[in-house]
Amino acid sequence: MSRRKQYTENQEKNTRISSNTSSTMDNAKNSQVFNTVAIILNVAIDSLDLDSSFIQNGGDSLKATSLANHFRKRGIAVTREMILTSTSLKHLFTLFENPSLEPYDAQVDSTSADLSTVLSDIDWQTVSPAEQDFMSSPDLSSFGTSCSSICSSTSMLANEVCLPKESLPTDRFDTTFVEYGAQQATEMQLALVHGTLKDGQMNMIRFTMVHRNEDINKLQAAWRFIVEQADIFDLAWAAPLTGTQHSRFIWVEDPSEDESKTAAIGSRFTVLSQDTNNGNSQVIWTVHHALIDGISAQLLLRNVLRVANGCAPSNMPSFWKWAQDLKAYQKDNASLAKEFWSRQRKLHPEASGTLQLPKPNMSKRSTEAKTMTLSIYDMRSRLLVAAKHSNVTLATMFYAAWALILSSFSDSRTVVFGALLSGRNIPIANSDKVIGPTINSLPLYIFADPDATVQQFLASLFRSLLDLEQFSWTCTDHGFSRDYESTLSVEAWQDDCSEFDIRPVATSKSQQSDVPLGITVNTESLQFQYYEDRLSTVDAERIMSCYQLALEQITRVHTPIMAAIEALVSAPSRALLAKFGNCISGRTTRSSVSDDLVSLFSRYVEIHADGIAVDDGAVQVTYRDLDIMTTCVATRITSMISQGDIVCVHSDKSLNWIVAIFGILKAGGVYTSLDPILPSELRATMFRNAKAKLFLTPKTCQLCQTPSTCDLSDSIESILADPLLKPQKIDMAPKPWANAYLCFTSGSTGTPKGVMCTYEGLVAFQSDLEGPKPRRLSNAKMGVPCRRTGSSGSVGPLVIC
Repeated sequence: MSRRKQYTENQEKNTRISSNTSSTMDNAKNSQVFNTVAIILNVAIDSLDLDSSFIQNGGDSLKATSLANHFRKRGIAVTREMILTSTSLKHLFTLFENPSLEPYDAQVDSTSADLSTVLSDIDWQTVSPAEQDFMSSPDLSSFGTSCSSICSSTSMLANEVCLPKESLPTDRFDTTFVEYGAQQATEMQLALVHGTLKDGQMNMIRFTMVHRNEDINKLQAAWRFIVEQADIFDLAWAAPLTGTQHSRFIWVEDPSEDESKTAAIGSRFTVLSQDTNNGNSQVIWTVHHALIDGISAQLLLRNVLRVANGCAPSNMPSFWKWAQDLKAYQKDNASLAKEFWSRQRKLHPEASGTLQLPKPNMSKRSTEAKTMTLSIYDMRSRLLVAAKHSNVTLATMFYAAWALILSSFSDSRTVVFGALLSGRNIPIANSDKVIGPTINSLPLYIFADPDATVQQFLASLFRSLLDLEQFSWTCTDHGFSRDYESTLSVEAWQDDCSEFDIRPVATSKSQQSDVPLGITVNTESLQFQYYEDRLSTVDAERIMSCYQLALEQITRVHTPIMAAIEALVSAPSRALLAKFGNCISGRTTRSSVSDDLVSLFSRYVEIHADGIAVDDGAVQVTYRDLDIMTTCVATRITSMISQGDIVCVHSDKSLNWIVAIFGILKAGGVYTSLDPILPSELRATMFRNAKAKLFLTPKTCQLCQTPSTCDLSDSIESILADPLLKPQKIDMAPKPWANAYLCFTSGSTGTPKGVMCTYEGLVAFQSDLEGPKPRRLSNAKMGVPCRRTGSSGSVGPLVIC
């Protein structure tokens, strides 16, 4: 159906709907409002469900931006957030209170960019707002000369595009803004340039468009014309940063291999003739991300096609004027931004964004990203149904699924990752139309409430996204950093150019960023981009498989969130965990464990009394002597602690450190380690959080490192040197169910957290399938395994004594 016909039919259907709506609808100038909403949603008027929300009628965040901008220009104070959170269209229309507008003007600025085609968050059925401007105008002739009439009346040479005088944009760039460009580069632009200066391949985008050979000359002229008009391509601003002045327009046909790979902070067009008989060529546009983003590229491409087809290009406001306004807005609202990011840090102090996966053993840094693709075509409809049911955008579903992945792989309920936001909702003039990078990458904090359902989780995440998008204008000076390890981008690359005679036969896009793991969502697939020196291919494949499971889980909106996370472990992953965890053997089951570490140690003493138990390089200790020393320690501290009390040890990896551990276990206490390299404040916090009763040091001189939160301490050296201390008989009855070891996490994402380990778990973990054998703890065995567990002074390696 043509846009003109849709507009006419919508106007006729307005009358029928109007008669069935309340006076509230009349106050909202309902017929014109309905028409505008229907066109932006790309639906017929009579298919609007007034009792359902904007989202449930097919809207998304960028369509809401388009609608909010449309009404804002007409003095109607309705925000994008109000549109997205309104419970129904009927409720939304009650917000349209503007008695000064009589009659309601439905005409959109005729120079508006192709907003609904381009500004689409994740909905793939779109409508061109420049056309929607044409349709929604009460006076259809006000649009000006139509594309078809220009094409028919304009003479075109084989290598030339002739534009009518009136088609030239009236808002050409002001040279003052270009001169100001070097100082006006946005913080995000500078961050992108910085990434390229570190690695020349980073942050380059390649748009590949296949065109008919007979159209190439017209396209070259059209691209040159548009690039000359868009002031973002005046590269004087980048020269002070790169030390090089690049040409504004570079067009190379059939280049050498070296030329085709040339990349710089600029823009370059390469034409490659295809070795086929279909008469097509590839036009490859390589452009730096600091000059363009996805939406800008689509706005620009549609303007190029307009010009190539003899049509008037849409208005292209100055990017540098917009950037200047952005900096002023950032300065004026700095306190608000700093307050927001300060609040985010306080609300999520332990947020984790690190995938707990082994780093590949590669000596050379990988500079070329690997990409894997996951098709989402089959599940798209299910995701859309679940999103509408939960009254959230489809983009929210992809953010939610990745949050579940991070929560699972980082073992944290609160996660953080980068969200790439379009910036088209920034409250600055022309944010929706400007050609240039308005994007921003911001940390998105998400709490996976274990008591929530998937639907409740989606609602909470959607609210967090809306809050974050309201601060898409902020910069790192306001109190955040981009040190997250993964980024998610939901793109809307639209290539429907069917209204043009000269148009691409096919299009594609690729880019390389410096984020360790980047996920890009487009219409039918997901791209996982990673670097082999940071993530192995096997792990990347495992993550992609889990992400597919996560997308399936969030379509089950009534499922508890914890059940959804547990379901992320696939059958192959469970088998792998069983193999690595040594839990396939019957010796590692709970029922098979009848010993604890003390009874195991006592048995070794009886059988191998004169065998060497510990060798620290300077002295060797037999099992008999180690038993005597540990019994002395147990005798002394029994009067200081009760069964199950936690005792912290200054873990210096010495012989007396081992004596302290087994002395604590014999006394019925629970051992935990305080690493000497930790800051004193953190050690004090860990001692307090563990609710420990006693602090032991291997040497007496180390007592000065007693945590400030500790009231009771002693040293192994002084205990063993006490001539009056007589070892007492220790109860050796095994207690496999009892607590043995409090292990603290590394604290890389916040304050270290304690994890309690029982004897049965430790014994099962260390079970030897060949049966128990005496082992010697040499200097290496005392040090290396402990460092491997984060220098936590792990008790696990000591089971082999």
